[in-house]
Amino acid sequence: MSAWIVNRKHIDVLVAGVLEQGGFRHHSKYITVVSDGFEYMGKNECMEASELGKMLWRENHKSINYRYALRDRTPSYTYRAPQEFQTAKNDWYPDRPLVDRALLAKQISCYDYQTCEHPTYYRSRAYSVVQSMSNALLHHVEGYEDAPWGVE
Repeated sequence: MSAWIVNRKHIDVLVAGVLEQGGFRHHSKYITVVSDGFEYMGKNECMEASELGKMLWRENHKSINYRYALRDRTPSYTYRAPQEFQTAKNDWYPDRPLVDRALLAKQISCYDYQTCEHPTYYRSRAYSVVQSMSNALLHHVEGYEDAPWGVE
């Protein structure tokens, strides 16, 4: 199967997923992501939603360029909330619905597959985003909280 560049809406869905979590972990440091005028005050690093999207899309382009020996530039990007993919209510911010969990999980897997072609991917912030969102989605699997911690 060949790798390809994901589109803007794909990146919007990923950024929306990170915003729902508030951020992501990168090398043991929590990086908060903000949007819609919400500000974060604290000692941790902070990133704006559009900057996160630019970083994710740049990493995807880097992967495809490496895989196919291209030199294509990453287009500009500005985050737009993907309203058509949002379904549930957000407990923390009722005016900001959540992205459908199944759709988000599939887009994370797709992005990871399309973006893993270059040698530095597994040390990148983009990979940290993928890992953080994947881990967060585990807690939304039906029955997760009631399942045993280890089996004998």
